[in-house]
Amino acid sequence: MKESYPNPQSFNLPLCPMSATCARYFDEVEALHAQAAPNLSGVVGNAGDREQIALLQEHLRTCKTCQATMATLRKKRKQQRQALQQYLAEGEVAVPSTTASILAALRSEPQSLFPTTIDAVEEVNVPVAARPPIYIQKPQSAARRSRKSAGLAFALVAAAVLIVSSMQLFAHFAHQPGAQSSQVSSPGYAHKKVPEKTVPLSASVHKTTTWSSVVMTHFSADGKNMIVENYDPARKRSVPLVTAANTATVDSVSHAGDNLIYHIYNRNAQQTIYTFLSGEQYYFNGRGLNAVWSTDDSSVFLATNDGSLWKVDTKDRDKDPTRLAQTIQADKLAFYRNHFLYYMRAQGLYRINVDDDQSQEQQVVSQADSRVFWMDPISENIYYVKKNTAAQQDIYMHPGNTPPSADYVVQSNGTPIGYSRDAANTWSIVYVSWNQGTGGFDLKKTSSSEVLLSDIMGGQAKALCNNPPADGAICDNSLALSPTGRQLVVGGTNQAQVYQLWSIDLTSGTRTSLTVPAGQGPLQLIGWDKLLAN
Repeated sequence: MKESYPNPQSFNLPLCPMSATCARYFDEVEALHAQAAPNLSGVVGNAGDREQIALLQEHLRTCKTCQATMATLRKKRKQQRQALQQYLAEGEVAVPSTTASILAALRSEPQSLFPTTIDAVEEVNVPVAARPPIYIQKPQSAARRSRKSAGLAFALVAAAVLIVSSMQLFAHFAHQPGAQSSQVSSPGYAHKKVPEKTVPLSASVHKTTTWSSVVMTHFSADGKNMIVENYDPARKRSVPLVTAANTATVDSVSHAGDNLIYHIYNRNAQQTIYTFLSGEQYYFNGRGLNAVWSTDDSSVFLATNDGSLWKVDTKDRDKDPTRLAQTIQADKLAFYRNHFLYYMRAQGLYRINVDDDQSQEQQVVSQADSRVFWMDPISENIYYVKKNTAAQQDIYMHPGNTPPSADYVVQSNGTPIGYSRDAANTWSIVYVSWNQGTGGFDLKKTSSSEVLLSDIMGGQAKALCNNPPADGAICDNSLALSPTGRQLVVGGTNQAQVYQLWSIDLTSGTRTSLTVPAGQGPLQLIGWDKLLAN
């Protein structure tokens, strides 16, 4: 059976998660196009659907994948109409209309055989998905032989009504979208849309067993869209994964490296839409924060501005999100580990046990000068940065299960970017520091006083930031260290404010200049994945 919307592979186009939405609202969009003066309220009654269709119309102007989807659906719908017309024509030839014979049979019945107490056939207005009932009161006085002919006539009428109703029912389901939509009574959760089956991620990528590419984002040339690229630094190849509105935010890549999630806040509908690369979409009322993955990727946690916490089951696509008993006040979700969800508020880090309904908020870090926290892969020690009196960033460590007052400095002048494995169960923080003497950036790790790599940008960058406030500035989304700690992709600007991208092999020390995707810059480096360009 063919899918309800076209496979992007057929057009050599990147996957767009909005393809399922195109299929869902195809009839409404076509109805608007057919109007001389489009009136959305006259076509769609639900306010949420109207907002979604308005966004879809704007999206269709720039998305080639969705334009191809609509064209294919338009052709498919025309074929369905032609097939139905042919079927009805053939049926009329094989079984001529019985309307005339039914009416003739009714006229031929003696009028005296029908007492005045008999109710007329009553056709009740019901939805097309239900069978219209026919109510008939039994004759109170009639000849036994006349009942047989009267019953036959009414049976023919009922059969005719049933045929018409069945055709309406068929037409109704023929226009149903290929995505499932679920409604729950919770005031925070609106609905979800999931494809009938998992669609290919992209015609231009395939899954691998190694961390092969970096997910990065940039705006389109006209600034109207956000492009999510999958960049293979070894072959200098870039593949677009998603084209979304310029207000979209990519939250994170899954721990397995085969999926990602991003969200968009619809100001008019006052809803936040969370979309997975695998196609699922979840709609929540209110402004939502970023989403974080559970350690095994079986769940995603998110929060909305009213303090509600939600858990989305990523393995059971038919299951609705679960609203947790706890509520939080947060600016950003940080990560999940061992039953605890960590989140930021102001400059502090907090946590709450999402598996304990009676859990109370705990403060972990009282003050940090970065919105990125790193938890040790083995222990529950947490690393973060805090500025010293000289305005330099020092690396602090928070020992697991201790009060914030137990935190201490482990390295001065550094910004953590990931981990390096020293032994079987030993990991060290890898960090970048600004060397004011050389005017470059050095790469080091906390377990050694030696420099891993000096001047990682080869003197080609004075700041690892977009619009840097000063030389030596380091921003969180300008560096992406692979989970193995062996490969680094870094972006920065030189004195002329020209953005450049580099790939560094930490094992050999080889530094390679990369081509900025589509000539766009600066970029936001999200993280590594296991999707390789074909």
